[in-house]
Amino acid sequence: MIAQQGPTQKLPSGAAPERTEPQTAFRYRQLAAEIERRILDGTYAPGERLPSVRGLHRQTTLSISTVYQAYMELAATGFVEARPKSGYFVLPVSLRDFKPPVFRKRSSAPQRVDLAPVVNSVVAAMSDPRLVPLGNTAADAVQPAEVRAARK
Repeated sequence: MIAQQGPTQKLPSGAAPERTEPQTAFRYRQLAAEIERRILDGTYAPGERLPSVRGLHRQTTLSISTVYQAYMELAATGFVEARPKSGYFVLPVSLRDFKPPVFRKRSSAPQRVDLAPVVNSVVAAMSDPRLVPLGNTAADAVQPAEVRAARK
């Protein structure tokens, strides 16, 4: 079913993908299941390039969009990756089986928060003449005399 570039297996011309799902399944899912089965049984090794979309289209009776959708499905499930202008490659098993860590939320008792020190530090920073108020949204109506003199 799948034409390979390089020393990998090739099914007879016109061979249909093995039916691993019911007949009512979409063709792209049937193709994706067949490629996934070949990846899992070792026919396609990690890092190996898969057949091109057009090559697989020519070898099977499936449309280019069906083959493309099958590759997109495999990429979404983590079996293959698309490399720009290079094609589709089988991902290593270690990356496919990677599960992100699960963080459990600790239950903690409510704690009293005192905002007075934070407010006091903000007020102190606002009144410090050495700091430039970059977060100010309006111009200061009262300007020091040296600023007015520098503008003239």
